[in-house]
Parts: sequence; structure tokens; C-alpha cells
Amino acid sequence: MSLKLNELTTDAEFGPICAVELEAFTDPFFGFWGVWKGSSQEEFCARQLSWHKGDPSSHWIYVTDVETGDVIAGTQWMIYEENPYAKETSILEPYWIPEGTFKDIASQLLHTFLSYRPTRMNEPHLLLNFCFVHTKHRRRGAGRLMMEWGLKKADELGLASFVEATDSGLKLYREYGFKVEGDIDLDATTENPSEEFTRLRKELRLPEHGWFMRRPKYGKSEVALHQARFAIYSGASSFPMVASIRADINLLISGETKKAQENIQDIVKFHITTCSLLKISFTTNILGISVQIRFVNYLKQHGLELKILVYRVSGVRITLLGDGGADESKHGGVPIPARSEWAPHIDFVDVKAFGEPHQDRQLYAPALGELTTLAISLSKQLAAGITEVQIPHLKKYNAWLDQQAPSNFDTSTLTGRINSIGKQLAESPATGAAAALAKVSANAVAILSAEKGAFETLNADDTLNKINKFMKESYPPYASSNPLQAFAYSNPRLWVLELGASYGTATPGILKNPRYPNGQLLYS
Repeated sequence: MSLKLNELTTDAEFGPICAVELEAFTDPFFGFWGVWKGSSQEEFCARQLSWHKGDPSSHWIYVTDVETGDVIAGTQWMIYEENPYAKETSILEPYWIPEGTFKDIASQLLHTFLSYRPTRMNEPHLLLNFCFVHTKHRRRGAGRLMMEWGLKKADELGLASFVEATDSGLKLYREYGFKVEGDIDLDATTENPSEEFTRLRKELRLPEHGWFMRRPKYGKSEVALHQARFAIYSGASSFPMVASIRADINLLISGETKKAQENIQDIVKFHITTCSLLKISFTTNILGISVQIRFVNYLKQHGLELKILVYRVSGVRITLLGDGGADESKHGGVPIPARSEWAPHIDFVDVKAFGEPHQDRQLYAPALGELTTLAISLSKQLAAGITEVQIPHLKKYNAWLDQQAPSNFDTSTLTGRINSIGKQLAESPATGAAAALAKVSANAVAILSAEKGAFETLNADDTLNKINKFMKESYPPYASSNPLQAFAYSNPRLWVLELGASYGTATPGILKNPRYPNGQLLYS
């Protein structure tokens, strides 16, 4: 039997959708949904329809069985073409629930659930708010139809998408490019709980766990061409070469390496081949290109757009493409390094070869990530009161803070949340990292004003040693040496600046790694 996708346009259509919703969320049982439902089915349906009609971002989509005409599935997509959290708004209270113990529990759950959103969804986006399929019609493709409707809209608008998932929807969302970015933990507590409180908490099956998921724009890992090395243009006009296109290694580490590399190559291919200038092979780290002489200036232009420096080889010196040989006539140019040893460039090495983090990290990584965001926001707010930063490297740090997105929370709220997560991580291996983030953000004014050094701040209470221990325990022993060695091979002008080297054994241990097999240093 075939299915039909529909968009809600009249009030009469909503009744059957709501009826399916009420049935679907009972199997499997989802306690938190009971907060949304309240105590009356009729009131719930009327309230949902009222919310929809009063919110232009709301789009209800539903699926019908063509043969019977019955509604079998529904979903609500929220389309925010502008950031809905650009201005601080109050959190929804469960006004539809009568006063009493259940409302007290519902208020806690709803506040916890909605308080995640301003921090995690602080951008224009689409939100999959509700998604359900009747128990008798699951695995017929209704969920996929509704997903494809929303994600097509997201791609047309160039927006990221979010969903707060339960375990039952995790597989489907992952298939459509959503990735877990954090946990959602819901529970209600009180001092000296009454029998009714304990009973209701048990009936709702608390605590309840969910997943915060994000699909990036166009469903691809958000990698970028960044700090590109160079392109070499030979004396023969038909044989320039682009070499060592460098991606931001941090973005590579955060995603699946193979997929990220493919996406980087797709970006390069799109920007260059769509101009009908270049023909690229991505089989090696040397990318062969054919171009006619009249397209040299175009190559230079698009190279600059891609942050790729394009050079012409001239003897043992190179000059910027399209400069008319000005540098060469002045005996300038850039000397080509004489080293002839072949080694894999770090951009073309699978980062998994450097060692994968232990699975235990997945338990606390989301909380540590949120703590990092909050610490940056707090530092930015505190730094706003400093009129002038004197020390050059702190000026750069302060300028970087200014570039970060503003937070919707005030200083006290940020501090409270940072302390809360710190306590949450206190018994985990990440306690040292959490303490470091909290210390640096809390002392932002003193550090930027040079009243206190960052090293002094971090070295107190043995925090630095705890961080080093955390890093060593998070990865296998060889993980710290291989990336440094690969990076040193790829950067023949690598310099090592030692700061506070006399305070511990970290520096000597690190400097054992960037060397040739014969012991020759790979750095200055």
C-alpha cells in the first residue's frame, strides 16, 4: 500500500494527527511526553493546534495511507530562518497542568529540557519537534517521508537541523546525517519527597535519558579549506600542480576522517572544476591540473579565494603566480626547502592512526564540550569590562574572545552552570580539564590585566598535572608522538617555543618525538 505526504492546512486535519500522536507515544512508553499531554486529551489537541496557529515557524506534516485515507504518522518541523535565541526569552511553564505535585515535577522536567536549547541551538535552524508513527504502520517508510520533507527544506535554506531524540529514533536520525552532540538527562528531585512525588516519579520512569543531535548544513561534515600550503606552477604553461591542500586539522579530528577528506576534496572540485579551468585527480596528495596559459590569472584568483598560494617554479626559487616576476627580478622569492625525504603529509594521514580515544570518553565528552562553550562565554562577558590589554599575546586572546558568539545567559547563570557541570565531572577522569576551564574563565579579568598569569592559575592545586594525566590516560602511549612527528615532517620550518618548561617533565617528553630516525631534530 502506498503512502502520501501532506502538510496541515486546516483545523479539521489536526484531530486525526493528534489521535495518532497519543497512540504512538504510549509504545514505547515515553514518560516526559506525559508532561506535554497533561491530563486531558481534548485540551492537549486544542493546545497544540493553538501553538501551531500562533507560530509562523511551525509546520505540521503528516502521512496518510492512500488506500484507506487514514493518518498513520505525523511530525512538526520548526523552521527558524533567524536565530530564535538571539534575544533572551522566558522558558515555557506547564500552565496547562493543575497545581500540585505533578506540576512541580513537570516544571522541573520542562525547565531542564528547554534550558538546553538557547545554548545548543543558538543559530538559524530547523527543529524536528515531534515525530511519531502509529504502532501498526511502522517500518513502512512514513518516517523517512517526513524526514526528507524537512531536510529538503533545510538544504534549500542552507540551515543546520536539530532533534532531541529517544533511543527508538536514533538509528533513523543517524541515517539522515544527524550526529549526537550531547546528552539530555531529565529527572525531578526534592528534599523529603512525599509518597505521591515518589509514585509519580516512578510512573514517569525517571530519570529519563535522550540525545541531542545536530545535522550540519547540507548533511556534510563542516570542514573548511584553511591555511592551505601552496600550489606549484611549473615553467610549462599546461602543467601546474596543486600540492598539499591543507585542511583545518581540528575539524578533521572532530569528524570521520575518511568522510571529512572526501568532503574537502568535493569543495575543491566544486570551486575549481565548475569554472572549467582545472581537471583534478584526488588519488594522491599531489593533484595534477591542466590549464591553458590564458587561464593563469583565473588560477591565481581562485587560488586566493581558496586560501591557496599559487607559485611558479623558477630555478631553486619560487615567485607568486601573476606578479610578472617582480620578486624574481629583485633576486627575491621564496627558497624551496632542500630536504628530499618522502614522508606522508599530515593532511593525508588517517587521524585514527594516531590512536583513538577510549570509549569511556564518550560518557563525559558532551558535558566537557558544553563546559568549554560556557567558559568561553563567561570569559567574553568578564573581559568586556577591561578597557585595554597591554601584553601582545593577551591582546590576541581578547580579540578572539570578542569574535565569539554572545551568550543569552548572564554572568551568574553561566557561573552556576559551570560549577554544576564541574561537580558532575568531579568523579570522572575529566575533573582536571573541567577545573582548568573553570579557573581560566573565572580569572579572565586577572589574566587579561596581567595581574595573574595563566600558568600560575593553572598550576595551582596541581591542575596542570591532572590535565597531563587526563591526556595520557585518554589515548594510547603512541598517540602523543605520531601526530607531532607527522606535523614536523610536513612543516620543515617548525619552531618550538618552550613556556614554563622548568616546571615539569612534559616538555622533554614531547621533544623526544619530532626527530628523524637518526636523531636529527625536526624543529628549530
